[in-house]
Amino acid sequence: MKIPKISDSFLNFISRITTQYPVHVLIFCFLMVIISVFLSKNLKVDLSMIAELPEDDPMVKQFRDAYKNYGGLEYIFILLKSEDIESAKNFADYIAPMLKERKDLFKSVRHKIDVDFFKPYSLLFLDEDEINDLTDTFERHIDIYEMMIKKLDLLSFLEGAYKILDREISEREEISGEEEEAGLMKGFRKWSDILKKGIVDGKEISEREYNRVLAEVFSVRERDEEISSEYFTSKDEKMLAIMISPVESSENIAYSLKAYEFLKKVIEDGEKKFPDVKAGLTGSVPIVAEQYYIIIRDLFLTNIVSMVLVVILFGLGFGSVFYAVLMLIPLLSGLLWAFGFAYLYRGTITMTTSVFGAILTGLGIDFAAHLISRFNDEREKGATIKEAVRNSITGAGKGIITGAVTTSAAFYTLIVAYHKGVEELGIIAGTGLLLSMLAMFLIVPSILTLFGGRRIFTSRIRIPPFEEKVASLVIKKPHIFLTVFIFISIFFAWSATRISFDNNFRNLMPRGMEALKVV
Repeated sequence: MKIPKISDSFLNFISRITTQYPVHVLIFCFLMVIISVFLSKNLKVDLSMIAELPEDDPMVKQFRDAYKNYGGLEYIFILLKSEDIESAKNFADYIAPMLKERKDLFKSVRHKIDVDFFKPYSLLFLDEDEINDLTDTFERHIDIYEMMIKKLDLLSFLEGAYKILDREISEREEISGEEEEAGLMKGFRKWSDILKKGIVDGKEISEREYNRVLAEVFSVRERDEEISSEYFTSKDEKMLAIMISPVESSENIAYSLKAYEFLKKVIEDGEKKFPDVKAGLTGSVPIVAEQYYIIIRDLFLTNIVSMVLVVILFGLGFGSVFYAVLMLIPLLSGLLWAFGFAYLYRGTITMTTSVFGAILTGLGIDFAAHLISRFNDEREKGATIKEAVRNSITGAGKGIITGAVTTSAAFYTLIVAYHKGVEELGIIAGTGLLLSMLAMFLIVPSILTLFGGRRIFTSRIRIPPFEEKVASLVIKKPHIFLTVFIFISIFFAWSATRISFDNNFRNLMPRGMEALKVV
C-alpha cells in the first residue's frame, strides 16, 4: 500500500505545480538544462580498453602499478609503402627531423638502425649452432688467421681467404661433389671481381652489393644481410617503418589528439614532396585519436537521427506538428540532464556507455505519448485545460512511473556485471531514464497548461488510420495470428541458441579506422 500512496502524492504534487506555476516550473527546468550543459562540457571520453575493465581486478591493478612505475611500452608507427624503396628512405629522412624536434610529443624517433653501434657486438647475436661453427672454423684455421692478423694488408687477406677456401674444399666431407665445389669457386670469383671493380677500376660499389657477394662466398645467412641495412624495411623492400615513442599514454585523450594532428600534418607534407610514397599511421595513439573522432561524431549523429525519426513518428502518430515539437523539448532536456549526471557519476564515458543517448531517446518518448494521448482524451470529453492536464498526470502517471521504474531496475541489474563498461551503462541509462521521466512530468504539463488551448494544436497531418482495422482483424481471426506468433517465437528461440561470444576487444572498435587498415 505504500507504493500507491507515494506515487499518488508525487503525481498530485506534479499536477498542482504544473497547473498553478507552469512558468516557474519551466524556468526551473531551463536552469537545470543550463547546469547540465555546463557539466556535460567537462565530460571526458575514455577509449582505452583498460577503462572497460574492473578496477579491483588483480591483473588490472598490476597493469596500472607497472605503468605508474615504469611507464608504457606504446609505440606509434609510420609505415611508408613504395615500389622504389629509395624514395621511401628519402621520405623518412625528410620527416624524421621534424618529428625529433617535438620533444614535447615524442621521446624518440627511430627511422634508422645504428649499424655502427651493433657491429662491435655482432657476435652477441649468433645462436648456439653459429657459435659452434665459428669456433670450429677458427680452431681448424688458426695458423692462417694468425698470419692474416700479423700482416694487415690486402694481399695477405686475399691469400689467407684463398687458403681457407682451399682447405675447406679439401677437408670437408660435405663438399664432395664437383658441382658444389664449382659453386664455391664461382662465388669466390664474384668476390674477386667486385674487389677488382672497386680497387683496380675505381668504380663505386654499394655496401649492399658488396655484402650480398660476401654472403654468397662465405655462406652467410640471408638474414645477416638485413642487419647491414640502416632502415627498418620489409624483406621485399617495398615498405619502411618509422618507430616513435610517445611521451604520454594514449589514455591521455588531449595528448593523443595533439600528437595525431601533428603527425597527420607531417605525413601530408611528406606525401606532397614524395607523391610515389603512400604513408600510413598506426599504433595506440592514432587508434585512440581516430576512435575519439568517430565516437564524438556518432554520439552527435545517432542522437540527432534518433530524435528526428522519433519526432516524425510522433507527429504522424498524433497528427500534430506542435505535439511533435512539444515532445522534443522535454526529451532534449531529459537527455541533457542524463549527460550532466554522467559527469557527476563518473566524469567520463567509454565506448560502451556512449550509446546511452540513443537508448534514452527511444524509451523516453513513451512518457510524452501517454501524457499527450490522455490530455487529448480529456479535452474531447469537455474538460478544461487545467482539468485535462491534472487528469492526464493522475490517470496516465501511474503507468508511466511503473514502466520507468521497472525499466530502470532492469538497467540497474547490470551493476552486477563484471565488465566495468556494462556496469556504468546500467547506472547511467537507469538514472537517465528516471530523469527523462521527471522532465516529461514537469515540462509537458506546464507547456500544455500555457498553450493547450491555442489554435496551433488544431493543425494536423492527416494519415490513414490503421489501428482499428488491425484490431478488428485480430479479433476476427485470432487463431491465425496466434499461430504466426508461435512460429516466429520458435524461430527466434532457435536463433538464440546459435549466438556465440566474441571475446575479441578489437571488434568493439569502430569500423573503417585508417589506423587499423594499416596494420
